[in-house]
Amino acid sequence: MVLLKSITIRMMYLTTAVFLVFVITSSTFPSCQAGNIIKGHHSPPPLSTVTCYTYRQCDITGCGNHCVHKGKKREGCECRTEGVDPSQCCCKD
Repeated sequence: MVLLKSITIRMMYLTTAVFLVFVITSSTFPSCQAGNIIKGHHSPPPLSTVTCYTYRQCDITGCGNHCVHKGKKREGCECRTEGVDPSQCCCKD
């Protein structure tokens, strides 16, 4: 009975130690920094994102006006005709 209790306690300590090592290494792992999850002094700037809206008979002038109306930038807007929705106006955030 005492031997079983001793083995159980050792397994608990071992499990706790492995868990702590896992937590410490996962928080300092380079892939977190590569994905820009951890913001540091040398982290790269975020990539610009694009938001697309359904816009029938898209033309560049109308798309630019639509982007401004949605609070996005007029520069870099484009009409896309491929994908799920065949007529999209895509704006840079």
